[in-house]
Amino acid sequence: MTDMSTDKPGSGRLPHAPVTEYRIYFAIIFLLAVPPAFVKWLRAIFVGDVAGIRRSVIDRAWNDAATITPLIFSA
Repeated sequence: MTDMSTDKPGSGRLPHAPVTEYRIYFAIIFLLAVPPAFVKWLRAIFVGDVAGIRRSVIDRAWNDAATITPLIFSA
């Protein structure tokens, strides 16, 4: 008798979106995150926030994109 409890259809992990699609979304979100990151960086300069000045605009935008993009793909 065959054991049908293993390898059932629909069991296991869901297929992941292609890497190319993820990278395209990441790039778009990154480009959209640059202007707000620049504003935050300028605000840090005017306020005198040394820790905020040390974080570059690219670093802020990259972190924002790295946070937002997985949220889109997990939905």
